[in-house]
Amino acid sequence: MELEPEREAKVATALSRFDADELRNLLAELVEIPSPTGEERPIAEHLVARLRAEGVEAHLQPIDEQQANAWARHRGRGGGADLLLYAPTDTHLSGDPDEDLPWASRTPLDLLRPHARLHGTELAGLGAENPKAYVACIAATALCLHRAGIELQGDVLVGFGAGGMPTNSRPGMSRANTGQGTGVAFLLEQGVRGDFAVIAKPGWAVSHEEVGLAWFRITVGGTFSYTGIRQFTPFRNAIADAATVVQAIEAWLPAYAAERAVGTIEPQGAVGAIRGGWPFKPRFPPAACEVFVDIAVTPEEDPLDVKRALATVLAGVAEANPGLEAELELILAIPGTRTDPDNWIVRSAVGAWEHIEGRPHRPYLRLSGATDAEILRMWGLPTIRIGLPAKRWDLDHWAGPDTMPMNVVDLARAPALIELLLRVAVDTCDRPLTETRGPWRPPTPAN
Repeated sequence: MELEPEREAKVATALSRFDADELRNLLAELVEIPSPTGEERPIAEHLVARLRAEGVEAHLQPIDEQQANAWARHRGRGGGADLLLYAPTDTHLSGDPDEDLPWASRTPLDLLRPHARLHGTELAGLGAENPKAYVACIAATALCLHRAGIELQGDVLVGFGAGGMPTNSRPGMSRANTGQGTGVAFLLEQGVRGDFAVIAKPGWAVSHEEVGLAWFRITVGGTFSYTGIRQFTPFRNAIADAATVVQAIEAWLPAYAAERAVGTIEPQGAVGAIRGGWPFKPRFPPAACEVFVDIAVTPEEDPLDVKRALATVLAGVAEANPGLEAELELILAIPGTRTDPDNWIVRSAVGAWEHIEGRPHRPYLRLSGATDAEILRMWGLPTIRIGLPAKRWDLDHWAGPDTMPMNVVDLARAPALIELLLRVAVDTCDRPLTETRGPWRPPTPAN
């Protein structure tokens, strides 16, 4: 959908200031800066310095000695809506083989290190696509607006948040709450807030709803014993019973996802970790084995609804296996969220997508990814999520599909995302607030 001629001209002028080489260099710099969850301050400092060097109003927002957000503003003249363009900065892997292996890969891989490698228009390295390409694209959008001197009524804010990955604190962190959207929540709490928000995360389609997360610890009981005397004493292996519990949960989860599907969401789940016994003395079977389960939560439900459904599964396992003990505990609860598809920000983003693609928008279905979009919506910001266009990778060059999604990006796709961000920014911030905050109506057709 085209905008009015004056606004189309503003988009074109801003887009003309995009520098593909600069984007590539910035992304390579970001990949080279390790930013595992809880240790994002160096990358935030780098972003602030880069933007300030171009004359952009940019600020560092420290959270503690290791974590910080960065944010910047393209000031409007007043009277229009403010828009927050947002991307998190952290990677869920550390880049340290001692921490990441063998769970991320059984062998060391270059794609899992914070080292930028270029192959044609593809750039690879830890987090090269998600999140760092999105950080770079939002920074590039801010630079385009600033260099072109685009005058808008509302402010365009750009935010780069720590702690965006769905993870609790890693070992050695000074705080317990370093992930799960802690950075964006602090950003909003401290006043860096828009009337609307766009989060840049994977998926070249406008998404208006997001799953929440319910995490569980299931403690399976057993007998603390010594292998050498199990034949003489009462014995029940907690690890073996945990395997029975795991198989039952994994068999149930696909049916759960299908039954709870709603809108564009199909809430997936998985057993993600097990802890039990002493690896340095397996001759002593433990009295307990812990099973950790992640299950997505739709916007229609509460994490407690998921807990009750899982409790029913465990009751069935216990009934079918006399003597098996399994205690369920909810250890993380983040609700799912949704923005009304008739909200201004959804319609504006869909219109921008359709203009760029030249075809009707079709949302992705069966989604179950969790991002900071849920936090933005919980804080009251109507929010959409959008990513880079799809790409067929050069699998002969890179290590293989299991390492690809977050760690390789084709920079030839970046201009489409940057154009969409610019179109939404101009469409949203270059109007009186009454046009965007009231009932949505289509823009005036171009002549």
